[in-house]
Amino acid sequence: MSLSEYAIVTLEEAKNFLHVDGDDDDLTLEFLIETATAKTEDYCSSCWVKRGITETHIGNGKQAINLYRLPVESVEAVIVDGVELEESDYIAQLSIGRLTGRIWQKDSVIEIAYTAGYADSYGQAAIPYAAKLAVLNALAAWWNNRMGVTSESIAGIGSVAYTGEEELPENAKAKLSSLRKRIL
Repeated sequence: MSLSEYAIVTLEEAKNFLHVDGDDDDLTLEFLIETATAKTEDYCSSCWVKRGITETHIGNGKQAINLYRLPVESVEAVIVDGVELEESDYIAQLSIGRLTGRIWQKDSVIEIAYTAGYADSYGQAAIPYAAKLAVLNALAAWWNNRMGVTSESIAGIGSVAYTGEEELPENAKAKLSSLRKRIL
């Protein structure tokens, strides 16, 4: 396995952050990097590295459709019930990821193709540093709890509970708070 083009942390950066030597655990680390990247993107409704997205909405009789991923760079196509709309048929508010300017007929099938993301590729300054740090924090939490321990206690000292591997750790969420967009 090698990291996808959408990973925002390299294997070398992860190893340095975790103080891991050798390459015996590379596959595990790559899997965790990909998972942490995807979880942080989902939490913020964002894409860190630009990519084309196609999503389907069902018309609700209102004037606005909110796109699922931000920041939106461009809208390539809007298709309603199989008919492609002209650009003049709607208003694309790219900065907030919203399409307005018409009533989206109730129960109509609306397909939207657009480009979203902060940077064209890994390593560009446009990727928020907080996102990268959140990925590293999630990676560290999951790496340090590879055995799946949910809690532990030491008599007379105290106890600690760990987040499940399927959840984004709280310290990673805290790093992302300023990047988190509206919740759909």
